[in-house]
Amino acid sequence: MLTIYAPPGATIPKNKMKLVISKIRGVTSYGMLCSGAELNLSDESDGIVELSNAKYKKKI
Repeated sequence: MLTIYAPPGATIPKNKMKLVISKIRGVTSYGMLCSGAELNLSDESDGIVELSNAKYKKKI
C-alpha cells in the first residue's frame, strides 16, 4: 500500500497544525499518515489516503 506520510515539520492543511516529534500513549511519534480530509483533498476523513501503486510498479 502507498499512502501519504507527513513528517515532523509538516503543516496539516485542514487545521494548520504543525507536526512535531512527540509521545502518544508512551510511544514516540515521528509524523502521521493522512486522510484526504486532513489534506483538503476530499471529504473522506475515515481512514488514510490509499494511492494506486500501479504507476510505481517496477520489473525485477
